[in-house]
Amino acid sequence: MPWPYHILHALIIAAAVLPGTHALASGRATSFTLSNGLQLVVIPDHSLPVVTHMVFYRAGSADDPPGQSGIAHYLEHLMFKGTVRYPTGQFDQIVMRAGGANNAFTSIDKTYYYEQVLADALPRMMALDADRMAGLSFAASEAVSELKVVAEERRAFQNDPDSVLAESVNRSLYAKAPYAHPVLGEPGEMPALTLDKAIDFHRSHYNPGNAIVVVAGDVQPDAVRRLAAATYGAVAAAAPAGPRAVDTPIAGCAYDHIAQRSSRLARSQVSLYYLTPGTARMGARSAAALELLADSLQSEVTSPLWDALVTQAHLATDLSVSHDLHIASGEFTVSLEAAEGVPPDRLERALQQTMLRLRGVGMSADALTTTKRRWLANYVLSSDDQLAVATRYGELLAIGRSLSDIESLPDLISGVTLADINAALAATVSNHCYVTAVLAPQDDDRSRVVRPIAHSANGVR
Repeated sequence: MPWPYHILHALIIAAAVLPGTHALASGRATSFTLSNGLQLVVIPDHSLPVVTHMVFYRAGSADDPPGQSGIAHYLEHLMFKGTVRYPTGQFDQIVMRAGGANNAFTSIDKTYYYEQVLADALPRMMALDADRMAGLSFAASEAVSELKVVAEERRAFQNDPDSVLAESVNRSLYAKAPYAHPVLGEPGEMPALTLDKAIDFHRSHYNPGNAIVVVAGDVQPDAVRRLAAATYGAVAAAAPAGPRAVDTPIAGCAYDHIAQRSSRLARSQVSLYYLTPGTARMGARSAAALELLADSLQSEVTSPLWDALVTQAHLATDLSVSHDLHIASGEFTVSLEAAEGVPPDRLERALQQTMLRLRGVGMSADALTTTKRRWLANYVLSSDDQLAVATRYGELLAIGRSLSDIESLPDLISGVTLADINAALAATVSNHCYVTAVLAPQDDDRSRVVRPIAHSANGVR
């Protein structure tokens, strides 16, 4: 007989808040560093005979050399083409024959690759990824063909109104900083990308000292360490690539108004983007406060925004809030979808006024308590998702967080105070440091000046 929902929910909360009972309690993961500099993180999970194997490189679109925007993403595609040991087409076939799935993603700070397979296939997966870390080898015609695939991906991206607007927002938020240019690359620079340039990028960034390997699943840490030493350990160490552009915190106060129209839209969307410090300047506790603030503000139960703009004023039908954290900066984003018949100007003014009013009065203690419970329950539930767990570790390590930061996150969340939340709110929300983005239907009020759009996806394959 299934547990009644309220009892099940109470059990989840208890598991989240009692020391040592949540699925990723402190000390669960084990970290090793190989002699060539590669960091290995092992997260045992014996619930199923499955393993997730991920390789994170501390290299993303912000590391693209000048004039070569898109090269990090282009290389990600080429990593599936072949090596001397495993010629073109064999990589995906080997994974599929092992009954597994694989993929890869490029973002502004990092690029990562993963395979999810039965546990006995892990040695083969580690050998495959170590081999392509050591170097690529395939016909130049393969690279030319893949560049056409990437160019088509770029064209499809430009046909998505949300993506194009977000790209314009990044240009405004980050001006001439590395985060400004798109992960997929500037259209005018893409034709100049070549195999030689991609190989140069590989030599500079795809080396053991710049990599984090995360293995989660039905494994023993010492056995995985021996496997890693036999595979990744054979890849020669490389000299450090030097300081990254993203290691310099992005300072400044962005302010802009961007608008775009689309015939594919039925209702207007209004978003506010606030620039926040990245991991280079923001401690884990402050980041936890912003994460809780975003979670609280988008909840129908705890959000003053929802109450004011959706429930009472009927100006919007949906609300989302998020905090995306990178190395040099982050974005705290508040987005609304207009109710039928509500013009974007009216919704925009109401959102700005409500955010400033909220900055003045702060959040409530009841909202914080409820949000903590929901966050901790979701954390425990998500810990059953092996890929999500491995990704969480790898992504946070790749942007500068420590293993201790990651594993103490539930404790950090539990310890966030109302003063922490309101300090984060006051530091983030300003009456002049933000970018407003409006996406309106083609036939909406045309009195607004619409600027030409020239985003950076958080991760693209």
